[in-house]
Amino acid sequence: MRQTKGYHKLMKLAQRHPKPSPWWFRPDYSDPDYSRRFFLIYDPASEPAAEALEFFASYVSQGQTLLDIGCGGGAFALAMAQRGLQVTGIDLGPYPIEQAVSRSEERGLDVEWICGSALEQEFDRQFDCITLLGSQLREFPPEELQQLLEKVKQWLKPEGHFISEVGALSPSEREYGSYWYLPEVCLYTDKKALVLGENFYDEAERVRVLREYALEIQTGRLLVGGSTEKEYTEAELAAMNARAGLQLVATYGDWDRSANTAESKHAICVSKLA
Repeated sequence: MRQTKGYHKLMKLAQRHPKPSPWWFRPDYSDPDYSRRFFLIYDPASEPAAEALEFFASYVSQGQTLLDIGCGGGAFALAMAQRGLQVTGIDLGPYPIEQAVSRSEERGLDVEWICGSALEQEFDRQFDCITLLGSQLREFPPEELQQLLEKVKQWLKPEGHFISEVGALSPSEREYGSYWYLPEVCLYTDKKALVLGENFYDEAERVRVLREYALEIQTGRLLVGGSTEKEYTEAELAAMNARAGLQLVATYGDWDRSANTAESKHAICVSKLA
């Protein structure tokens, strides 16, 4: 009976498309179980692209310090540590940090790993380079992104650089869509689950909301999850940098320093102290 009730709930949800509430939804990356499942699904096992490492070589060199915000399992931080940098990685997820610690020990690298929120972190030192890579910047609502930029300003050395990567949404992510899937690993439970997903996009706010409903097949329990991302324009980022005491000095369309255009899949933003 539980399975029947849960199935009917899911079918009703599939036939209605209300704007999600709350509008801004953030996964609990600090939850150990969620962080483990997220890591198993999304954490890249491969090394950073060679052109990305070459890009960073022009901004930070051996012996200098680097802070990687949202370091995940540490792939980028470890690659930079192997090149002789003094690296600190911070991430909300307990499981990714555990993996980063294990990886650094296996490679004999001395890296400082911090499990926690960058917004709540305090440092008594400054860094030559600070990074925020992947699509993480989009997950910050404007007020929190402004707070983070103010933190970056405090932590950056006078000649240092803040390098952020801003992934672009795909055309399908900018329109309503729904889908079903039966994942090997479900983000929301360790049990086998059928997932209904809905994608929403607000053109005026340039905000995408992904809402997912996971039905545990054995128990009939229905779990709700999802995420929110905002697209930031170069002008918006420049203004936010300026308010924080930073200057956005360059924006590229890729690690090869190509021009940032409407067709670019991501933007590489370089900031320094104003």
